[in-house]
Amino acid sequence: MSETFWSMISAFGQWTSVAFTGGGFFLIWWQVRTSAKIAAADLILRIESEFIDHHVATYCKFQKGGAWADDQVGPNEEADVTEIEHYLDFFATLDMLRRQRLILLETIDEMFAFRFFCVANNRHTLRIMEPKDPYWDSLHELYKDWINLRKYRDDAIPEPGYQDKWLHGARRRIQSRGLKT
Repeated sequence: MSETFWSMISAFGQWTSVAFTGGGFFLIWWQVRTSAKIAAADLILRIESEFIDHHVATYCKFQKGGAWADDQVGPNEEADVTEIEHYLDFFATLDMLRRQRLILLETIDEMFAFRFFCVANNRHTLRIMEPKDPYWDSLHELYKDWINLRKYRDDAIPEPGYQDKWLHGARRRIQSRGLKT
């Protein structure tokens, strides 16, 4: 066999090696990226599960007609105050995850906007948070950033009746696209 033939085989081997190495790097990059997405999805599911398992009952007390709604007497026992503080701590934890860039504020907004603002804007919650103001600094920062995000996106700030307003707005947007509701 000629020297040219072996040179071509050698060149082909080198190019094949480069191609497989490049393909290997691409597959490693794709695997890392996919793993990161799966980890983010897992975090979101865990956060939602934590809320459902431990905070839904508290959330319901803040809803219209609930024991702690703005128009009700509100919490009057130390256990009630502790329950509200535990609820607020959940959101302080979300803020910590956000500041560490493990979850985006946009994601938190999609999942928890109404659940946060109905409590954060509640007169009973504001009364509870006042005496311990420095303790809630991260929650105040989250609130400020969240309000700014919603203003930037021209989204309403959730309040009592927000769900009805949201549904009305969604119907209006659907109808403006010529779809039936």
